Amino acid sequence: MQHARLRKRSHARLRFESRNARLRREQQVRLAERLARAQRAESIRDVAPQSAVTPARTDKPATPDDALKKARIALAMSRAQLNKSLKAFGHPPVAEQAARLLELQREYETAEQALETLLPTPTLTDPEETFRP
Repeated sequence: MQHARLRKRSHARLRFESRNARLRREQQVRLAERLARAQRAESIRDVAPQSAVTPARTDKPATPDDALKKARIALAMSRAQLNKSLKAFGHPPVAEQAARLLELQREYETAEQALETLLPTPTLTDPEETFRP
């Protein structure tokens, strides 16, 4: 009777220790992958010129409609990236995260200004002329 209890207890201990070892290994693998991704992203950001990271805004597309479409897309992309980063970073963000948020905010404002310059300015008309029957 006592022998069965000892065997059961040692088996449970073995399962517990092997599970803890597996969880530790998985955690280390996740941490290593996370660090590798962060280093890759950092090296890409350092090595790649700014024009390679973000599309050049000096290139004028063939038609004004294409330019307007590209500006709207750039604005939507920068807004989405800013909002996603705001949600992803903790509150309050760490210094590196705050710097990245400022950079994303500047990119968003630049895209917004580029779109505003491409949008046709509404012509002011006399309101009485537009409502005459």
